[in-house]
Amino acid sequence: MSQQIQIRKWLLIFMIACFSHLRGDCQDGGIRYDKEASTSYSVTNDSEGICIRVMTLEPSQQRKILRNGLELWLDPRGKKNKSIGILFPLPSKGRSNVQQGGGSQRSSDGPPPFSPGSANDTGQQDEKKMLRSLVEGQKEMKILNIPNSSGLRVSLHFAGDTLIYEVQIPLTVFPASFSFEKPLGIGIIEKGAPLPDFGANEMPGGDGGPPGGGMMPAGPPPGNFSDDEGMQKLFADDSIWFRFKPVLK
Repeated sequence: MSQQIQIRKWLLIFMIACFSHLRGDCQDGGIRYDKEASTSYSVTNDSEGICIRVMTLEPSQQRKILRNGLELWLDPRGKKNKSIGILFPLPSKGRSNVQQGGGSQRSSDGPPPFSPGSANDTGQQDEKKMLRSLVEGQKEMKILNIPNSSGLRVSLHFAGDTLIYEVQIPLTVFPASFSFEKPLGIGIIEKGAPLPDFGANEMPGGDGGPPGGGMMPAGPPPGNFSDDEGMQKLFADDSIWFRFKPVLK
């Protein structure tokens, strides 16, 4: 494990201890890190249920979660089946494909006046405000195959620059046959941006070209992605599947 990842791991442990929004009997367990998704996660349990936390420091991954949504799947049989689902946050309304990978978008009236030495700081502050406004707008949740959701609690918040998703899942969520003596399959799906819909496999404009029949603009695509790999990551789901063996208490 690189020194940078190790530092992030301990920083996340500190953030969780100080800023956890769902306090209870669950104690913080070991934190794992998924490099492809730039995401850390931990799972713990007590005699009444399971606690799952998902955390990321990366602004691009935070945008992905807040704009496109996150799905948490549980498989009581310890496999990768989407048996029990908690969908939160849901995809933000009015999201745009163009905006998925980049920062705040300006209107067509032109950019604001340039102030030497302050553009970078201003952009970062705008980004933070935008991300926090997306968190505040997350109120709705979907649950799948959960007859009794009493006691199920979900939280999404920032601790410093870290986005933290927390969920407490009571045992009542699981079927009567479920036992802590067997591993539980857990899937964390951070959704990618929706692919553009050009109808009949054609680009807008009718002849396969851009709108208006003009030339494609020069330079990298909108946002922070300037290569094919970055664009693929923008539209791809980040899937983390693993098994958790609850500690009997």
